[in-house]
Parts: sequence; structure tokens; C-alpha cells
Amino acid sequence: MALPKNKNRDQRGRTMKKQRVIAAMLTLCLVVSAVGCSKKEISNEYVKISQYKGVEAEKVTPNEVTEDDITNYINAKMAEQTKDVTDRELRKGDLAQFEYTGKLKSTGKVFDEGTLTLGNGEQYVDGFEEGIYGHKLNETFDLPVKFPEGYGGTEQPELSGADVIFTIKITGIKERAYSELNDEFVKAVSKKSETVEEYKEEVKKEIEKMNKKQAEAELRDNAWNEVMDNAEIVKYPEKRLKEKEKAIEEQLKKLVEQSYGVSYEEFLKQSGQSEDDFKKQVKEMSKESLKPALVAELIAKEEGLEISDKEMKKEMKVFAKENGYPDADTLVELNGEDMVKEAILQNKVMEWAADNCKQVEKKKENKQDEKKEENKEGNKEKTTK
Repeated sequence: MALPKNKNRDQRGRTMKKQRVIAAMLTLCLVVSAVGCSKKEISNEYVKISQYKGVEAEKVTPNEVTEDDITNYINAKMAEQTKDVTDRELRKGDLAQFEYTGKLKSTGKVFDEGTLTLGNGEQYVDGFEEGIYGHKLNETFDLPVKFPEGYGGTEQPELSGADVIFTIKITGIKERAYSELNDEFVKAVSKKSETVEEYKEEVKKEIEKMNKKQAEAELRDNAWNEVMDNAEIVKYPEKRLKEKEKAIEEQLKKLVEQSYGVSYEEFLKQSGQSEDDFKKQVKEMSKESLKPALVAELIAKEEGLEISDKEMKKEMKVFAKENGYPDADTLVELNGEDMVKEAILQNKVMEWAADNCKQVEKKKENKQDEKKEENKEGNKEKTTK
């Protein structure tokens, strides 16, 4: 005879099963939610980003300031303090500006010319620096030099082991205003310090700021590289790509004329490139330049990152100063307003990505490195058993 069922017990069983199912579902939802927060995918017509917020970026710690750092900084500052020399010959330890033309002794062919500064730490071939000492301001003279074997590389193989003659004109001589670190020098260069010890502490703090800024820049680059690795271009906006190609092509042509003193057409001829080769390079450069801009714009829209007109003007001044332009107007004139704004917005998004990244210790470079670490751990375990 079957015993009657305990309805309450059966109900409790069903309830407990429901509770376990609900608990499991809640756990699953939490896991999915957590993954979703760290791996939010966004996209538009042109770009798709699998993850941009909370990316893992290699941690960067600012370098400690050493005594050598302080000494080198002060030495460089002392080297900047100079005064003109007009009444004596150039000697070792001076700074000298000079114009030069280099010719092959055998043919008289000019292989190089320009303007250089002697005494700023640059390394020259044997006999060159020594041959300039002893000459006076505005003096023009010939200096014979023999180049070492291999000099000139593959670009100018005719210079390897060649006898050459440099025609040199000294256009400026300066001597260091201070030969030693003392309180007089400190008062001349610092508004905060009056003694050597005070100045060393001031320099230490300045280098600490520089190191911190450098570490922040490295972290920003690390985070942005991770974001870019997670970004995929669906297609390029045709109009913007054409505009980018035109801007880069114009910049390259100007650069060729300024750096090599020849026309764009002559440069292509000398370098053995065709017009098509050049345009292919320009197209690839344009794509490389446009991709991070498209990624930054999508993230900025998603996160509501905007730059006001007032902030843009301020950032243009900062950007111009940091990149060697005399002012913001020159920056815009040479690069175009759209390209400058594009770069400033990208910087803002890069900083945002760094602020929102997860800093981790040095990441393993590839799977092989991970395998090596696993093998090491495995060998350790075998050794201890």
C-alpha cells in the first residue's frame, strides 16, 4: 500500500529546486554582466571596437632620480650659458657654428653641405674636430680628411675610405660663461635657489616631474595600443581618406624640398621611385593616420567626450609649443585645422583610455613566452618532488 504524499514536503522540494535554479541564473547574469562591463563592443559604419574601456595596459613606474641625472641636467644647463667670442681663435671647449661643403678629393664632386655646431656632443670623423680648432671668426679654410672604410653605407658607397676636402667658414664662436658649478651660476639661472645645494634639490624635483610626465605618456601609449589592437576598420570614409591623402602628399612634397633642396619630381627620379609607388605609400600612410582618428571619434561619441571652442584654442597653443611650432596659427597653417583638431581629440581620448585602463605588470609577449613559463614551473615541481 502506497503511503500518502506529504504535499508540504513536495512543495518545499519544488520551491528549493526553483530557488537553486534562480540562484544559478543570478550567478550567470552576474558573470555575463561583469564580462559585459569590461568588454563592451561598439561600432558604426566605419569601425568596430571589441573593447576600449578597462583594457589591460602594462604598468609604468616613473624612474627614480639619480645623482647622475642631476649632474647631467646641470651640465646641460651650464652649456647653455654662453657669451660671444670675437677676439681670439677657436679652442677646445668652445661652441662653434660653421658652414661647410664636402668634396671628393679625386673628382671634386660635392657630396654634402650645410651648417653645423661644434662642441654640443656630436661625434665627427677623426681629424675633423681637431682641424677646426685654431681658426678665427669668419675665417674660410680647407680641411682634408680621410673617411674610414664603410663610411657612407649603401647610400654613398663612394665615400668609403675616401680622401675628401671640407671647405669651412666659421660663422660664430661662443665660450661657456661658467666653467664650474657655484652660487654665482645658480643665481644666474634660477629664480628659486641661491645656493648649489638648493639648486640641486630644485633640479631633482624638476626631473621627478619630467619622469612622472614620461611615465604617464608611456601608460597612455600602452593603453591606446591595446585599444587599437581591439579595433577593426570596416571601411574608410572615402571623402576623408581622399582629403587625408591630399594633405599628406602636400606635406611630403614640402618636406622633400626643405630637406633635400630638390623638387618632388627630381627626388622621385633620384630615389628610383615611380609616381605610383609614391601614391601607394601615401595611401597606406593616410589609412594608418585615419584609423586612430576614427577609433577616437567613436569612443568620444560613446562616452560623451567633447572639446569646447575655448578648450580647443588652449590645446592648440599647448600642442604647438610641445611640437616645436612658434604659435598655434603656424601649426594650423602648416597642417590644416581639421587635422589639428583631429589630433587634439585623439589625445583627449587616449588620456581617457589611460585613466580607465587596468594597469598590470609586464605582459607576456606571446604564447611561446607563456609556454616557457609553464615549462619552468613544471620543472620546478618535478625537482621538488
